[in-house]
Amino acid sequence: MARTNIARSKDGNTITLEDAFANSYDATQYGIRVLNDDLDYTTLIDYDSGTNPIYIGKAATGTLTSAATWQIMKITWDVNNNPTEIKWADSVITFTKEWDERASYTYG
Repeated sequence: MARTNIARSKDGNTITLEDAFANSYDATQYGIRVLNDDLDYTTLIDYDSGTNPIYIGKAATGTLTSAATWQIMKITWDVNNNPTEIKWADSVITFTKEWDERASYTYG
């Protein structure tokens, strides 16, 4: 069974990505976001001195860690080793960060 990629515009209409591309929708202008995709991702995890993951990064498989195409989050932990917050690099969830620079970003 073939998968259909679905997008939702910011006005709430559901459209296929094929329709979006055929009609030259600008993802920025129309707020298109992918709900279902076939991309293959790699996830990297950087741990603290123990077993708690601190940074988690996601990018298309094969992406260099120095490329500015990573989505990076930071997890904070309390004294009992319970996760307390997840924050995004420079407060954005876009794939615009470098994994190699993960510790230098501001997380919010």
